[in-house]
Amino acid sequence: MSDLLLKLEVDDHIYLAQPEMYMAEELYHVIQDNMMHLKPFLDFIDESVSIKDEENYLRMMLRLQAEGKGRVFIIYYDNQLIGTVDIHNVNTHFQRAEVGYWITQAFSGKNIITRCLKAMCDFVFTHLNINKLMLFAEVDNTASNKVATKAHFQYVGQLREHLLTHGHFKDANQYELLKADYYKMTK
Repeated sequence: MSDLLLKLEVDDHIYLAQPEMYMAEELYHVIQDNMMHLKPFLDFIDESVSIKDEENYLRMMLRLQAEGKGRVFIIYYDNQLIGTVDIHNVNTHFQRAEVGYWITQAFSGKNIITRCLKAMCDFVFTHLNINKLMLFAEVDNTASNKVATKAHFQYVGQLREHLLTHGHFKDANQYELLKADYYKMTK
C-alpha cells in the first residue's frame, strides 16, 4: 500500500489511508463480519448493504473531498482494515465539521479509535480551514462517549432526539473541539 495517495501514520501499527475504489470490497466484508457490533449505533449498517453500496459510498466521499465538504480515512492495523474515521457536514462559511468513526469489535476498547480520531483532528486543523469539530454520540453509546472525552472533545450538552437510527430517534451527547484548544493541548 505504499502507493496510497495519502497515508497518515498514527503509530508503528496503525495508519489512516485515503480510500481508493479497490478498498470497497474489503470494507464491505469487514462491515458484514461486524454487523451485530456496528448496527445498533450506525443507521447505514444493515443486511442490505452491498459491495456496490460501498463503492458508491467511497465515490461520494471522494467527491465530497474534492468539493471540500468531507473526507474519510480507512483505518488499518498491521495492514488489516479495521474501521473508518471521517469528517462530514462541513460548513466552509462557519469553518466547522462533524466527525464520525467506527471500528471492528475485535479492536474496540484498545484506545485505537481515540488515537485515530486525534490523528484526524491534527490533519483537519493543520491542513483544512476548519475551526471547530463537533462529535455527536448516542447517550447510550458508552464507548463512543469515552472516545470523545479521551480525544479532548468538550461536552457541551445533550440533544433530544437528535439522531435517527433504524427508524428510531435517539438522544445524543454533543462534544466540540476548537482549533485553539487543540493547539493548546498539543504544545
